[in-house]
Amino acid sequence: MNIGLVAHDSKKKLMQNFCIAYRGILSKNNLYATGTTGRLIEEVANLSVHKYLAGHLGGIQQLGAQIEHNDIDLVIFLRDPLKPKPHEPGYSRAAHFIIGQRRS
Repeated sequence: MNIGLVAHDSKKKLMQNFCIAYRGILSKNNLYATGTTGRLIEEVANLSVHKYLAGHLGGIQQLGAQIEHNDIDLVIFLRDPLKPKPHEPGYSRAAHFIIGQRRS
């Protein structure tokens, strides 16, 4: 299974802990993440992660393109709606795309 992993800055530690806790399951899958999130996961969980650009530099759009081509089976998106960033509209569009895309 191809799994996409995305986390806002304030949720990156939670994503690391999630990946440590579920390392056994995640290691049996292909993991894809935005740049910083992927690097942090690799450092703490010793998992192999295909890394896109950082989310605000186009990584979210890269992940979205893979979703559009049905190359991603599952997305885990840890979002912090209480701490919006200047690039938040891009994340919001991506989240709506991810949610809407999988309903078809």
